[in-house]
Amino acid sequence: MQPRVHEAQTAVQTVQTLRKESFNLNPLALSPFALSVFTGHFDSVKEAVERGTAPDLMGTETPFKTGYASLAILGAQRVNEGPPGSLRYLETLKYLFSKGLPPDVEDIVGFTALHHATTSPVPKEELTRCLLEQGADVNHRNRYGEISLLGTMQLNLVPTIDILMEYDADLDLPDADGWTARRHFLACGPQVTATIQKWLRKRTGGKAPRAEKVLRCPGIVPVNAK
Repeated sequence: MQPRVHEAQTAVQTVQTLRKESFNLNPLALSPFALSVFTGHFDSVKEAVERGTAPDLMGTETPFKTGYASLAILGAQRVNEGPPGSLRYLETLKYLFSKGLPPDVEDIVGFTALHHATTSPVPKEELTRCLLEQGADVNHRNRYGEISLLGTMQLNLVPTIDILMEYDADLDLPDADGWTARRHFLACGPQVTATIQKWLRKRTGGKAPRAEKVLRCPGIVPVNAK
């Protein structure tokens, strides 16, 4: 196996493993403050901050170095019911941002809260917009060069794609293998194609240019792609 191919496969496997482990995150292993963030218990979070018992908001928890904005997103995607006062994720995030929570804390593979919000089969558009309004980098690249838009397109999350494009997601930023959103959006289905072409027209003020039909999506093998 060529070294470059092996590295790419290892990278994909690492991301998949960490994504799987994040779904198995044990809330009981979190600190009390992190658990309040994870469950969206706004009053408990606010009380901890105002009493000075909250940890450094620039810090992380879990073996994966998960930031507090990411914990709020992961909780919103997983917690369907909780004690009274919980599930107030939008209020919790906005409050923490007002107290200096950075939006782009990376975990060990370079995922930020925005990556978690946009590359999951459980989209949270309201929280995605909140992150971007608070300064999250729409073009932040994880350890493998991937921006949020790439994963969002492969999951066919059209409303989320709209939000990312509204905040100037870059179609030409390559991942570690040289793939860009512009190169592979046509292979991600008619809804994704129509959405990206709509934004290309908006950005150019006219007809969208024809994209290259050398694409990377499951089940499609690029021809003469480098």
